[in-house]
Amino acid sequence: MWGVTTPEAVQSLQNGINQAGGSTIVGLHLATDNGQQADRFEASWNGFLRLYNLLQFVPECYPVSSEAEAFKGYDELLGTRTAPAPNEPLPAGKSFDEEEWEEAREFAIEEVGPLLDYLYEETAPAPSVPYELMRDGEIVATAELGWEESQVAVLASNQKSNREAFEDKGWTVFSSDEVTQEPGPVLRALRDG
Repeated sequence: MWGVTTPEAVQSLQNGINQAGGSTIVGLHLATDNGQQADRFEASWNGFLRLYNLLQFVPECYPVSSEAEAFKGYDELLGTRTAPAPNEPLPAGKSFDEEEWEEAREFAIEEVGPLLDYLYEETAPAPSVPYELMRDGEIVATAELGWEESQVAVLASNQKSNREAFEDKGWTVFSSDEVTQEPGPVLRALRDG
């Protein structure tokens, strides 16, 4: 059995699960081998379950086994989440641009800073800051962050009333307080868009 995380993630866990939020990803792997002795496997399995029990409230904690049969009967306990693919390629027409990121960070408000840091590390395209939704040549709503190609918007706390205008146009909309704790859905929306 082995687990993978970063020193920064461990430090953030010491500050509390809620603070660790979306910046912590933990992968737990239980190596199964048909030739191993039953008593050794039982000890590994018990240790694996103890570790998962400790980390189960980390939003991005993924337990896996090399043998699906080993999890039989534990489906509900462990859930069915799948880990996001790191640095998965973005759809055509979207790219990482260092200059655009510098501009986005310069103009964005502090409350979206952790999200921007996460997306930058994942080499996502930079957002427009702010993004103005237009209809018939007029601004009908504003989002703190917007990705027009993907139709993804992040609203600051004072922009929540703009959600409906974006959703009516088919946009995927997040509030800044949602994505501060869990930034992964924004990245997935950008990659799916």
